[in-house]
Amino acid sequence: MITLIVTLFRIIKEIFKTVYKVALLLLIVGVLTTGIDYTRVKSGETPLFNVKFYKVRTKTQTFQGIFYKATRKVRNDPNEPLVESSKIKFKLLNKYPVDVPSEFKEVTAEYAIETKEVENCQETSKLYYADEKIKVYTYCIESFQIKSNDKKDELINLLKEQPELVDEVDSKLAYIGLLPDGTTQKYLSYNDESTNNGLAMFKCNNNGITDIYFGPRGMQKQYDFCTYKDDDFKFMYTVEELEHEKVDQVETFYEDLENYYQFTETKSDYVIIKTPAVRGKEEQTCPLKTALAYGLVTIDELKEKGLEFNVVSKNTTTAEESNS
Repeated sequence: MITLIVTLFRIIKEIFKTVYKVALLLLIVGVLTTGIDYTRVKSGETPLFNVKFYKVRTKTQTFQGIFYKATRKVRNDPNEPLVESSKIKFKLLNKYPVDVPSEFKEVTAEYAIETKEVENCQETSKLYYADEKIKVYTYCIESFQIKSNDKKDELINLLKEQPELVDEVDSKLAYIGLLPDGTTQKYLSYNDESTNNGLAMFKCNNNGITDIYFGPRGMQKQYDFCTYKDDDFKFMYTVEELEHEKVDQVETFYEDLENYYQFTETKSDYVIIKTPAVRGKEEQTCPLKTALAYGLVTIDELKEKGLEFNVVSKNTTTAEESNS
């Protein structure tokens, strides 16, 4: 009996030794990894020794370490560098906050959103902006301006240069929850001076559709929201010139009631309208003259896209360069 008790005592003692060693090792590893990751976060790098979690609805990413929890608000993508993010926090033991920069990029100028709403609106949504990543629609909004430093400009003009501005508008709105369909996220403006009329935003997340809808604060989901619409041609197409042998001879490639539109060389058969493979659609091309004949594009749109040509009035023989 005594031998059995001694044996059990030895076993328990060995177990405690093993547990002690494991706990000590865990403590050392936890302290070291926490110190390394804290140093990385302070210097603008994402932490290494953790498990990552990402909430799409709130764009919040969490890094759970052994003895710490770090969080950040993602601007565009959960794989982006830490310096691109904001609202960065670091808590020891998941509870005690320690000093880290809340963001690393210089804070952009404060701005306000000014909208003009359509009175007695009965319209459907309108495609406002599109690129290869997103489509943005407006509903019952006549004008959507961004005001910064006493200057105003339409949001669409800014999006052409800064597509990421959509995320900045997002930051002015509060996540409310999912609509009854279980997939569409709803956001509303805060009760502050960031918007003049208030604003609502719906984000779709249904069968690959990730469109964004902006409308009045009381906007309700309409039948055409978050449905597939092949309507982004005007935003997506580019004008390209295929390789060809140059022929120095003026060519009239189009005319209307007032003008002739001419190239300084014969090349219209080598100028194409091209749309990329995006949102489930294949890449498509169309000859310039065909696109003009069927009204797919206009001369003014082509000029805005960068096509260079001369304009000759039918009432004069003087040519005017399109890009002058």
